[in-house]
Amino acid sequence: MRNGMGYRRRFFATVTRVLVVLAILTTTTTGSAHAQEDFYGWYGPYDDGCNHWWDGYQWTYDVDCDFDGLSDAASYPPGWYGPFENECNYWWDGAQYTGEFDCNGDGSADAVGETYPPGWYDPYDDGCRYWFDGTSYTSDTDCNGDGETDRKQRPDDVDTSSVDSFIDTQVDGINQLWADRFATEGLPYTDTALVIAGDAITVGCLTADGDQLLETEDWIFYCSADETIYFAPGNLDRVVQSGIGAVQMVVAHEVGHHVQSELDPTFDTTYAADTVKYENQATCMAGVWFNHLDAEGSPSDLAAAMTYLGTASDDVHGSSDAQIAALLQGYHDPTSC
Repeated sequence: MRNGMGYRRRFFATVTRVLVVLAILTTTTTGSAHAQEDFYGWYGPYDDGCNHWWDGYQWTYDVDCDFDGLSDAASYPPGWYGPFENECNYWWDGAQYTGEFDCNGDGSADAVGETYPPGWYDPYDDGCRYWFDGTSYTSDTDCNGDGETDRKQRPDDVDTSSVDSFIDTQVDGINQLWADRFATEGLPYTDTALVIAGDAITVGCLTADGDQLLETEDWIFYCSADETIYFAPGNLDRVVQSGIGAVQMVVAHEVGHHVQSELDPTFDTTYAADTVKYENQATCMAGVWFNHLDAEGSPSDLAAAMTYLGTASDDVHGSSDAQIAALLQGYHDPTSC
């Protein structure tokens, strides 16, 4: 009987301790420790001497520095505050936290606002260095390590007086490249056609604005319905202004879409499901063309193509860095696309 009473006392004591722990965990009073992120409330004080509000999912901008249990509108001067639980400091502008953070403790915003002095850098780990002018990468490339711009990457003796003829030559060469590769695999290949529109024309595919009228704003695209690359009116001139490397890249990229269509009859459907994936693959195929040009000793300008891609970031094509990486992937490993 005595043993039974002892058991009951121990049982109720255990239950009481559990209830006390649960009560502590659910307490949201001022100054309580951040014991569990699932519970909202004021937590702190932190190194800034203030409590901060956790809404159960994330930190808000609310702070309480006078410990009255209420949010202070603006209670301390601008500066870096922290470190918080992620060991980073955050910038307070006097009214709220901005998006700037400092996790390496150097007193400057990480990622945002960081820059490098002008010089040669190897951001793509491709064995070549690229000139950074303090703001952005230029088209200058140094692949032989002499600290000077490689002239073969910037040809000055290419006859582009007839741009239409130059592009025709490029398309013919790219078609032959892929026809040879398809033949090696025992696959048929149909050459893609090219149309450089001088005026608005009707095409076999829907354009960007949902009709079949090719206009200036429709830019440059590949139409799988008639296996044709279309340069909308006036857009060829825009690409030419960026150098022959940009022309070579754009044409080879669009032929890349033709290759995708040749390999996959459902290309139009699969492309729409993941545009960035297929755009990067087409850019990788453009890199294959640059590899071929250099192997043949033909004029090419890979650096200008990279510079052109540096301004081509959007939701359809993805980030500029990813596109440049795809171009270099195809250039350095022509079988990897």
